[in-house]
Amino acid sequence: MQANSHETIPAQWCADEGTLPKIIETFNFDKEALINMIAKCGVVDSDDQWHAATSAAQYYCETQLPKNLSQQLSIMPIITGPEAYNDKAHHSLYTVDEGLVGGCVVCLSTE
Repeated sequence: MQANSHETIPAQWCADEGTLPKIIETFNFDKEALINMIAKCGVVDSDDQWHAATSAAQYYCETQLPKNLSQQLSIMPIITGPEAYNDKAHHSLYTVDEGLVGGCVVCLSTE
């Protein structure tokens, strides 16, 4: 395993029996919207555009979770595009110029 290997979603997130992931919001940020979101979430002068975009997606999703549920549910961004974002070489290939597409997912109990 490489030293810089990582997952954006913890391996055991929503893996318990009796839970089910549910998309509560989708997003399709163009370059300008993504840059604005990066600024809102407090990322400043990041040389790693992939990390900046990931932080922005997490921030956005957290703002979509109703306040009364924020202590009860965890929310994760699931990024579906662009292709460079999910590539093995994403840190070197992805740029915010490409925007970001995905959804905000919560883990719900099926019981």
